[in-house]
Amino acid sequence: MPTRRLQTILPPYLMHQLERAEDPVIREAAQSTQLLDQTFRAKRLEKKESQPAKKLPAIQIFDANHAQTLPGRLVRSAHQTPVADTAVNEAWDGLQATLEFLQNSFRRNSLDGDGTRLRASVHFGERYMNAF
Repeated sequence: MPTRRLQTILPPYLMHQLERAEDPVIREAAQSTQLLDQTFRAKRLEKKESQPAKKLPAIQIFDANHAQTLPGRLVRSAHQTPVADTAVNEAWDGLQATLEFLQNSFRRNSLDGDGTRLRASVHFGERYMNAF
């Protein structure tokens, strides 16, 4: 029966502490780990930079008109300018910022990395104080 090895993710501050450990075995293992990690990070960055940027998916904003039936009526979609409803524009801006973050930080073109359209509904129910 194969033995299972414990695999963890150490935060950088802890790894830096281990690099200064008195025990030479721990210190050398931490230093070796850091060197190998730098190699992995460099390869990931190289791969990321060589990949073409993917087109960002469409955003759709719906108005539930204070009902609890989703998604509601489509009120703003791709390439449309802002509308008179502040909640619609805020939802649009939030989703656009999310897409840009995913693209710039992770080279993902949506939440799933496969271009899935983002949809949001505003004015859901009465005094409903959450987002989904």
